[in-house]
Amino acid sequence: MRVFLMALAVVFAVSTPASAATPAITAVHVAAESDAVARVAVSVAPGSGQAVLRVGLRDPSGTWRNLRARRVGPRFTGLVLRVRGLRAGSSYLLRVAVGSRLRTSTRTVRFGTDAVRVAVAGDISCPPGSAVSEIRCQSAATASLVAAGTYDRVLTPGDLQYAAGAFADYQAAYAATWGAFRDRTIPAPGNHEYGTPAAAGYFAYFGARAGDPVRGYHATDLGSWRVLALNSNCASVGGCEAGSSQERWLRETLAARPDGCILAFWHHPRFSSGRHGSQAQVTALWDALAAASADVVLAGHDHMYERFAPIDGIRSFVVGTGGYSLYAFGPAQPGSLVRLPVFGILELTLRRGTYAWRFLEAPGGAVRDAGRGRCATLPA
Repeated sequence: MRVFLMALAVVFAVSTPASAATPAITAVHVAAESDAVARVAVSVAPGSGQAVLRVGLRDPSGTWRNLRARRVGPRFTGLVLRVRGLRAGSSYLLRVAVGSRLRTSTRTVRFGTDAVRVAVAGDISCPPGSAVSEIRCQSAATASLVAAGTYDRVLTPGDLQYAAGAFADYQAAYAATWGAFRDRTIPAPGNHEYGTPAAAGYFAYFGARAGDPVRGYHATDLGSWRVLALNSNCASVGGCEAGSSQERWLRETLAARPDGCILAFWHHPRFSSGRHGSQAQVTALWDALAAASADVVLAGHDHMYERFAPIDGIRSFVVGTGGYSLYAFGPAQPGSLVRLPVFGILELTLRRGTYAWRFLEAPGGAVRDAGRGRCATLPA
C-alpha cells in the first residue's frame, strides 16, 4: 500500500533528566524521509549507569506496538529508526522512554501523514435491473477502480442513484457497487436525488454523512484541506444567490478559516462544455469561493470528464463519469483544456499546499489526464 507522509520535523527536548546516572533523552526528531518512510532520531545524554531505551507507536485505534528496545549505557548518544506502514490521513503517537519504572524520562509526540487520496465521480448508478452496456450502467467498472486505489475518502457530486434517488433503489443498486465505500463517502446531492420529495432517499441512505437534510451542504477537513460539499439544487434549499442562506453560510465558513487549501464540490457545474452547459445559478457560490482564494471545484451533471484552466484562480473539473451514461460534447467553452467522453474516476492527492490529479478511465484504469497544482494560500 502506498503511503504518504507529512513533510514535517518535530523536535522536543527533555529538561529534567531522570537521574544523573541514567542516560536521559535530550531530543526526538521526526521527519518524512520519503513517501513511504518516516525517520525518527532520538538523542540521549550519556549517564554513568545502564538503562533500557524504548520506542513505541500508538495507531489511531489506540493499539500500541514496540518499535525498538535496547540497553543503553555511558557511551550511547542516540539512535535512528524508520517507521513504516502508516496510513494516509491518520495520526500516530510516538513515545520514547529511557530508564526503569522508577527512573523514566518519557516524551510523546503526535505525527502523521499529510496527504489524503480522494476518488471522485458523480452520475453513478442505474435503476435496479437495468441492462449493462458499453455506454450505460458501468457503475461496477468505476467502483472497481475505487476499490483498487486504497482511497481515504470518496467524493460524489450528485445523481448517485437514478432515476429518482429512492431509498429502495439505493439499497438495491447503488449499495451493490459504490455502496462499498459509504463509510468513506462525502456526498453532495444532485437533481435526481430530489426526484424523491426532499431527497428523502438520499438522506436516509447516507445519514449524517449527507449533513442536515434541510440544507444538504456541509464542511469537513481532509488533512490540511477544507472541503465543502454544497447543494446546487437551489430551489430546494432556499436559493444559491448572493444573500441566500447557503451563500451566507459558505462565506462565514470560509472566513472562519482564512488560510489553507480549499476544495468545494456540488452537482451543477459552473462551467461545462457538455449537454447541460455552464450553470449560472451557482455563480454566487463560485464568487464566494473565488473571494476566499479557493483552489479546486468539482461537479457532475454533464456525463463526461472535463478539466478547465483556472478561472478566477479556481481549477474546476466536471466528473459526471460514475457509470450511468455518457454525453457528447458541445462547443468547447473558454478555458476548457481536456474533454473525455468516457467513464472513470478522478483521483486527487491533497497535500499541504499542493494537489495532484489523475483521471482513470474505466475499465482498466488507464490514466487519461494528470497534473499538479499549488494552493493559493498556505495551510495554517
